[in-house]
This record gives sequence, C-alpha cells and structure tokens, in this order.
Amino acid sequence: MELNNNLISIQNLSIAFNDNGKQHRVIDNLTFNIARGEVLGVLGESGSGKSLTALTLMHLLPPNAIIQQGKILFFDREKTIDWLSLNKREQQAVRAKKIAMVFQEPMTSFNPIMKLGKQVAEAMTENMNLSFDVAKSKTLLLFEEVKLPDPLKIFNSYPHEVSGGQKQRVMIAMALATDPDLLIADEPTTALDVTVQKNILDLLRQIQRTRNLTILFISHDIGVLASISDKLMVMYQGRLIENGGVKQIIQTPQHAYTKGLMACRPQLKMERKRLPTVQDFIKGNDLPKTTIISVVDKTKPILEVKNLSVSYIKKRNIFGKPVQSFQAIKNISFS
Repeated sequence: MELNNNLISIQNLSIAFNDNGKQHRVIDNLTFNIARGEVLGVLGESGSGKSLTALTLMHLLPPNAIIQQGKILFFDREKTIDWLSLNKREQQAVRAKKIAMVFQEPMTSFNPIMKLGKQVAEAMTENMNLSFDVAKSKTLLLFEEVKLPDPLKIFNSYPHEVSGGQKQRVMIAMALATDPDLLIADEPTTALDVTVQKNILDLLRQIQRTRNLTILFISHDIGVLASISDKLMVMYQGRLIENGGVKQIIQTPQHAYTKGLMACRPQLKMERKRLPTVQDFIKGNDLPKTTIISVVDKTKPILEVKNLSVSYIKKRNIFGKPVQSFQAIKNISFS
C-alpha cells in the first residue's frame, strides 16, 4: 500500500452549536490537509474557530456541538480511518495512540495532588499496557528529551514545585509518551514569558525534526507562527480564508482580513495618527496616513555591557569577611 503524503484530510466540515433548538454555525465548510512531518500554523483572532477545529480532531466537542456535514480522514500507515464514523470506544483507541494535544495553560493542566512523573507514566500504563517501572524509565527518558534539568527530581515533584516553563515541558513529554503521529499545540506559549516562549518553540521544532512529527500549531501571534510553521492557514469567523506558505502569506497577503492582521504590527519607520484596525481593511475604509520617520541607527548600540559578573554573599565569618557566595551572573557581555 502506497503511503499517503497527507496525515489528515478535513473535507467540507461544518459545525454548529445548538441554542434552544436553533443551530448557529461556527465552522463553515472547512477544508484543508495536514502533510506528514509538517508544522501547519493556524492563525486567527479569538472566536475564529481555531481551537474548535482542534477539539474536533480530538473528538472533544462540547455536548451542544453538532457536526452538520463533512469528513475527517486519518491516513494511518495500514489503512484510512474515517474519523467521524467511529464510535466512542474506537475514537478513544485511535486518539490514545495517534493524536496528542498540548494546551495553553500549563499551570492548570495537571492534577495538583499527584506527582508530575506519575501523571506522565500513567498515560503509558493506561494506553500502552506497560508496567509502572517501565513507564517510569520511559518518562525519565522523555524528561531528558524535553531538556528538563534533573529528571528524577522533576519526576518526584508536584506541579506547584516547578516553574511554568518546566510544567510546559512536562506537558510536552506527556504528549509524546505514546509516540503520536499528530501533535496539536493550542497556544502552548501564551502563558509564558518571551524568553521561555522562545525556548519552548525551539524545543518543539527540534522534537518535530527528530521524530518527523506532524504538528498543528494554533496561535493568534503572527511572530510565533512565523518562527515555527512550514505552512500557514488563516481562519476568520469559522472559515478558512487563506492557506499557503508562511513567507507568502506574511509578505503578500491576499485577503483583507489577513492584510489587517499584518498591519496590526506597525513598522518602526512608519508613523500614523492612529493604528489601522482589521475592520478598516475588511470594510475598505480609508487607512490612516503614514509619515516616514527617522529610525535609530541599529549599527550604533545605545547600551553596551562587557564581562559583567554579579555575586551575592551568603555567609560571612565572625570578622565580617565573606566566606561563601552565590554567583548569579558570570561574565555576561551584550549590546
């Protein structure tokens, strides 16, 4: 059997919410493919249908959601699976081993009274029929893969005892526990500071390349998607309005909504009396006039730090002389 280049194919998918007998469509005739080994970024504002699409793939729609039409095909290595035709038990069996999801809020995604390592190991004991000892060994290897310091200590830690960035790494390890074909990352860096955010993005990209993993990456942040995605799709009011290469969509957007999104990130050299809004582009309003302004010469640093080291005194002897210190910064240089 020839292996299909696509892992997932969504065809003419429409979803509505039932509100007192009335159906309000929230996903409208959505069609797209996710290729094997690809990072597909999904861009759109809140309410555009990004997360709902992901929940449909996970078969975790709320009770009042109705799939009005469409197909979701999962191209397994042995056969093609019609995802929406499966019963709940069949869906659970496929989802447990083939699809995993990383959520946006690591602080509230774990059981606060269970140690982190046990929560990750449980995914393997329940879905892969492994003994706890084997699952523990695999969990420690996963913690090493996601670059957690002192994996054994993290394994025996409760969620409140580790940082937000470390919790997100544990969540990624849990998602990888069953070696899925598709990883859905729904705003996985939103709750993290910029430095930790970059580290998590670099980690996901490295894991994707090492495992040839397919990733559906959802975000409202253009910069984040540009840094990790191979292709980009833009959603607006439940519809797919633009789909293509990242560079193509960012540099030459075709749809008015996409143009509006790109304009929401102003350029330093352009000054406007007011920032344009997305609705200005969609409604065809006259855009605020721009003025070219001088930009600070980036070749001349405004601040330069050379060989900075900082230590804190932890202990002094009876004569007040420092005998023990902690070095917080060592030989840092930047401009």
